[in-house]
Amino acid sequence: MVFTAGSRNALLDGVTRVRLAGAPFVLEGDTYVPASAMASLAGAQFRLDAKAHIVDFEPGSGEGYPAASVTDAADSDEVLPSPAQALSFVPTATVDAAGLHAKVDIVNRTGRPYSVAFPGGTQVAFIVSRNGSEVWNSASGEPPAAASTLTLGPRETKSESVDWPAFAKAPAGRYTLRVRLLTAAPLDSAPISLGVATPAPSPAAT
Repeated sequence: MVFTAGSRNALLDGVTRVRLAGAPFVLEGDTYVPASAMASLAGAQFRLDAKAHIVDFEPGSGEGYPAASVTDAADSDEVLPSPAQALSFVPTATVDAAGLHAKVDIVNRTGRPYSVAFPGGTQVAFIVSRNGSEVWNSASGEPPAAASTLTLGPRETKSESVDWPAFAKAPAGRYTLRVRLLTAAPLDSAPISLGVATPAPSPAAT
């Protein structure tokens, strides 16, 4: 089967078009294709561990790609951009006596509706690092949830925000904030500086 990054159509045995569950994409030099397509090619079953991001393939019928999924007249070969190409997201933050107030605007840069799938219900994580080591992740401890989808209209922007009150008492150090889109292959924003925190002065002895 021949796959094209960004296209939901693949070519089976050089002749038959197959409509895929999602478009393959390239990230940091690696090409990702839908697990369902690989399982169907092998006539196998697959199980997704969304928390660990692992797919297990198990023996199935062994009959190869099911005829019901194959069509000689699949939809057009329109190339769909990957999430990294279609979306932009840059965190912003303010710090005051009440702690850290972080926000991200997720922008659909394309001129048409765009949907991106997430393996869980949490789609965005705000991550704070101190001197290069992670000290807070807004998604930590959240219970697992069913898969979800984010859909944006043409040029539409959707915002997410979160507060971290404990930052007001953070120990001394250099802090940065980044945002992670929790897609199957997570996407991180560039980090922004929150400045250098210094401990509050101790009350003067009386």
